[in-house]
Amino acid sequence: MPVVLWLRDNTPLGERMAAPLLTQSGDYKVENADFLALVFPYIEGETLGDAPLTLEQIRQLAQL
Repeated sequence: MPVVLWLRDNTPLGERMAAPLLTQSGDYKVENADFLALVFPYIEGETLGDAPLTLEQIRQLAQL
C-alpha cells in the first residue's frame, strides 16, 4: 500500500491530499508488461507554476 493511502486514511492530511483511486478489486495500480497505470481524482483549479505562495497559503502549509 502506498504511503499516500495510509496518510489519507490515518492522518489529518487525508482531507488535503490526492491519493490514487482504487480498482474494483482494491488495488491502487494496474500493470502489465507494457504499462503501469494509477488514476488520481481530478482537482479543478489553476497550476501554481512559478507563482509565489501567499501568506495565507504559507500558514496553511505550516499547519500540516
